[in-house]
Amino acid sequence: MKKEVKKKKPINDVRVRNAISNAIEMDSIIKGVYNNVGKKANSLIGPKVLGYSPDLKAYDYNLNEAKKLLV
Repeated sequence: MKKEVKKKKPINDVRVRNAISNAIEMDSIIKGVYNNVGKKANSLIGPKVLGYSPDLKAYDYNLNEAKKLLV
């Protein structure tokens, strides 16, 4: 029997997920936590995985955009 996966509120709303992505200051995390080792991910999958696209753009840190998405 197939299990139905229920999406939990508020994460089931794409605007909330986009707002969270806009609210994460990835450059500061890379600098402060990882001591400038690494780079921003533009996807959930890495460049060595089939289906990866280098053309995708990583989210920029933008609190105003995040707030706008949640209104």
